[in-house]
Formats: sequence, C-alpha cells, structure tokens
Amino acid sequence: MEEATKVMIEKLKEAPLALKNIGVDALSWFNKVIPPETRSDKIKQLQDTLKNSGQVALAWVNQAFPPETRSDKIKQLQDAFKNSGHVALAWVNQAFPPEMIKSIHKAKPYAIAAIVLVVAVKFFSGRGGGAAKMMKAPGRNYKIKRSDFQSNPKKYFGDLRARK
Repeated sequence: MEEATKVMIEKLKEAPLALKNIGVDALSWFNKVIPPETRSDKIKQLQDTLKNSGQVALAWVNQAFPPETRSDKIKQLQDAFKNSGHVALAWVNQAFPPEMIKSIHKAKPYAIAAIVLVVAVKFFSGRGGGAAKMMKAPGRNYKIKRSDFQSNPKKYFGDLRARK
C-alpha cells in the first residue's frame, strides 16, 4: 500500500509538467500543419474562403426566406418548434418514466466512482492505451515525449539554441 501511495504521489507531481507540455505539443502540431513560412498565405486563403462561404450562405438564406415573406416564414418555424418541443417532451416522459429516472439518480454515485476509477487507472498506469514514454527535456524544465526526442535529437538541440 505504501509503495502504491509513493507511485501515485510521483505521478501527481508529473501532472503539471504534462499540462505544460500540452501547449508545446499544440504549437508543434500547428507549426507542422501550417509552417511559419507559409502561414500568412494560408491565412489569406482561409479569409478568402470564409468571405465566399458567407456570400453563399447569404444567397441561400435569401432564396429560402425571401425578404418579402421572411417574417411570416420565421413565425411558422417558431410555431413548428414550439409544437415539436411538446411532442419531444411527451416522448421523453414515455421513454423514461419517473421510476426509471429515480433509479438512475440512485446509481449516479456508483457511475461517477467507476468513471473516476477508470480515469485514475489510465492516468497512473503509465502504460497501455498508447501512453507515450516521457523524459525530462534537456536544457528545459519540463517533460517531452521520448520518441520525439529520439527521432531527431539534432533538431531538438538546434531549436533549443535558436530560442536562447
């Protein structure tokens, strides 16, 4: 029991480092997807695409809801949604009678405990489920994936020197 407690404490100490690494991993992924040297061109393309899609959407709205009849059609939609809400509520009450809802409320603490247990086992096991081996980043005060470092240590140290 004492050994398990020590392992849990060590894993809890690693949690803040793992959270710091999330930002680093996200930035690394972003730089791979949209490299800095092409980023301004890609952003301009995205802006143009969004402008065009906005114009297409506006044309569709004007066709589906012509300005002359728009307010009447919107009122019809609102009425239809009001009625469908009552129909949906009746279906839910039929599908899940009050006795079933009460039993779900009784089981809720057990379900929460089971979820917490599964998450804890996944987090503290350190293996399985594709968990990556971590190592302290050389020259930095956080952890990185060992496979990333080992795949190209020369690039890692080049990037480290470029940042200083």
